[in-house]
Amino acid sequence: LGFQAGLTMTETPRYATLRDYLALLRRQRWVVLAITVAFGGAALGFSLSQTESYEAEASVQFRDISEDARILGDFGASGQNFLQQAAVEAEDVTSLEDAERVKKRLDTRSSPTELQNAVTARVDAQTGFVVIKSSWDDARFAAQVANEFAEVAVDDAIRNVNVQLDGAIE
Repeated sequence: LGFQAGLTMTETPRYATLRDYLALLRRQRWVVLAITVAFGGAALGFSLSQTESYEAEASVQFRDISEDARILGDFGASGQNFLQQAAVEAEDVTSLEDAERVKKRLDTRSSPTELQNAVTARVDAQTGFVVIKSSWDDARFAAQVANEFAEVAVDDAIRNVNVQLDGAIE
């Protein structure tokens, strides 16, 4: 009976009501206000310290010319899986050599390494397209960079096809 000191059997536990919560907020209003201002100020400071960054994408589709040879009746030609071909091309798209060519085409002060670091390439598994994404602090320049990398990739692909065709003709 020593455990029930001061309690009688008829007392029931009291639950907090909305009035109790409002009273607590009134008593602690300065603490609540200080925390709100502190976190709001921190969020504002963080957002103002962030630099703007824009992203642009360009998509390119690569095809193996041996697939076209099958149409012409050369059934012995075995084409690479188009996703594998696209994966190989995606790795080449962001090479330093391509970044140097993009720098020349854009006539920019940015270094080839900066351009290379601003670009990523991935293969869209559903379409097999190589998606080239660039990020820059200028929206227009981000789009120009993505498009130029795509054009350089297309030029490379055309050059490779011409070399293969010339080899087949000889």
